[in-house]
Amino acid sequence: VVLSFSRLLSFQKSNFKCWLSLKSTILLFLSLCCLSILTISSAKSEDLRYGRWDEFCPYNCDFEKRGGHGYITDIFMAVAEMNGISFETVMIPEARKFSALNKSISNVVTVWGYDEESLDRAVLAREPIAIVRDGYVKRIDSFFQFKSLKDLEHVIVTGVQSPDYPKEILDHFEKFQHTERVFLLTGEDLYERTFQMISLNRADVAISTVGDLSYAIRSLGFADKLKVSPIPFYQDVFLYPGFSHKNPNAQALADMMTKGIRELRR
Repeated sequence: VVLSFSRLLSFQKSNFKCWLSLKSTILLFLSLCCLSILTISSAKSEDLRYGRWDEFCPYNCDFEKRGGHGYITDIFMAVAEMNGISFETVMIPEARKFSALNKSISNVVTVWGYDEESLDRAVLAREPIAIVRDGYVKRIDSFFQFKSLKDLEHVIVTGVQSPDYPKEILDHFEKFQHTERVFLLTGEDLYERTFQMISLNRADVAISTVGDLSYAIRSLGFADKLKVSPIPFYQDVFLYPGFSHKNPNAQALADMMTKGIRELRR
């Protein structure tokens, strides 16, 4: 009888331990579910305010001028609609987009690349919203060939004031910024002014991306004067939605964009 009682007690202890283990597992599962719900809710409680620069067609366009928003803006709008939140654009100069992001003037921008520097600037979605390739534009009759960065030292280069050029290009701009070898433009109608400078021989080369240069040349009527080429020693660059580290909802919003972009690409 004593032996049977001992076995029964041992059996009950074993069952109690199993019950505790099962209870812990259930509580952990419920906690994770609640955390997931809270994360989704926090993302859906904040609307998207996209800090964008107009002169970046076909990625972002002035609807009244071009008749379309551009496909990056379209993707943001679609993800916002999927999640039942509103969307608006905030016009911000490219050079000030991170400052505006951290001041909550906007709450999302596009960030070039997914590396340590980019992650220091913003909380990034894990899915790119666009793929771009660096390029340059020159006059059709120009013999300039952009084979290395050294080639830029022999021409007059123009572009826009932006932190998003490749590092080597930014270094070149900084090196020659107080000379007549580099002209960086700000303000409105940037591409039209840039193309006018090249057409009138006031500059030789403008650097941007193949997509927006090609679009701008066609839409602004410079296709018979200027030619766009990719920079051969640069690879495609991925653009990611980025949210401020100061925003407590940043990771939730980044996850929302990751999921939304992936669903749109199915």
